[in-house]
Amino acid sequence: MPIRHLSPGEVDKGGGSPASAPPVLKPGEVFAERYRISRHLGTGSLCAAYLCLDEKTTEKRVLKILRPRKSAVSPAFMEDFLFLARSVSHYRHPGIVRIYESGKVDLDAYYAMERLDGQPLRAWFLEHLTFSTRVLPGLGILRKIITVFKAVHERGCYGVLKPENVFLSPTRGPVLMDFGVPGFLNSREFEFNSHARRYLPYMAPELRRDWSNLLPQSDVYSLGALLYEILVGRPPASPLKILPSEASTLFDIETDEVVLKAMASSPIDRFDALDTLDAAVARLEGALPSPKGRETTAFEVDTGTPESLSKASDTATV
Repeated sequence: MPIRHLSPGEVDKGGGSPASAPPVLKPGEVFAERYRISRHLGTGSLCAAYLCLDEKTTEKRVLKILRPRKSAVSPAFMEDFLFLARSVSHYRHPGIVRIYESGKVDLDAYYAMERLDGQPLRAWFLEHLTFSTRVLPGLGILRKIITVFKAVHERGCYGVLKPENVFLSPTRGPVLMDFGVPGFLNSREFEFNSHARRYLPYMAPELRRDWSNLLPQSDVYSLGALLYEILVGRPPASPLKILPSEASTLFDIETDEVVLKAMASSPIDRFDALDTLDAAVARLEGALPSPKGRETTAFEVDTGTPESLSKASDTATV
């Protein structure tokens, strides 16, 4: 049976409130008799993140702490949070974040993960707005992400992909940081939770109705949505308002068909396996000429992106 798909520790700067956020640990404090806090990285609707020193191993770690809220987080959710952390800790794959330890201290569930150098995929998008810098490199990144998801699926775990969940390491390539979105949010909470709303462009239709519908093909949809953003330069709307062939003359009907099949409304109409999706993306990658000297299309000028993110990150996934 697949594990439940929460989203351990994603920091949402816009979604937390002072009343629900964990108290900020001060630099120098020791958490769980092991982690000496260096600095606070961010606090959101689910977790607080800290850069810390693991005094047991003398290694730098990122500590993520979940603080239960009576209105949303039940003891069962805390157990699911820890179960997922323990499950991910068994992965030994360069494309999956390493979780070293997890547990509870009083009312706080937590886990300690590796610290990576690099930047979130979302930050990469904001720095590569033009066709010439985004499409071919982006397709290469996407194919590596598909390879990571193959390893995830082998263990019977699925999730919802979004650019904030992928960290680009200069030595390891794309690293998957989170699995899914909080299943405990009801529809009203989901609608107004800024943490959860980030998933919507990448979330398969069946998951918007019921999270028990989670399937491998749900990830195919998310990967297809990421493919769309790489090609067109903006997250997909539902339904799609602009097809890739309408965004650039370098794309043809076959490009549209790959995107539409990956993002089909019904799971049975999508690619039946990640291998077939990867092969389709490889064909697109091989068919594209090098767009040297080409700067923008009409759809790449007004992207509506937020302010640029820092290139360096302590893997807080903010």
